[in-house]
Amino acid sequence: MEEGGSLPIKNNKWKLAASVALPVVAGTIAGTIATRSVKTTFRRLKTPKCAPPNWIFPVVWTSLDVT
Repeated sequence: MEEGGSLPIKNNKWKLAASVALPVVAGTIAGTIATRSVKTTFRRLKTPKCAPPNWIFPVVWTSLDVT
């Protein structure tokens, strides 16, 4: 260890990568498992005639996130 108790930069990079990658991988797995049955259930729902088309949602959410 270096003076002051800090770890060398090389070790910090691996810890940073792991602390970012672990939640992303875990979230991806959990999301995949959770949405399997939801997709088929959602397709069977009867929506009103005034409901927007499905393709509009990613466009709107992306524009909201960017702004």
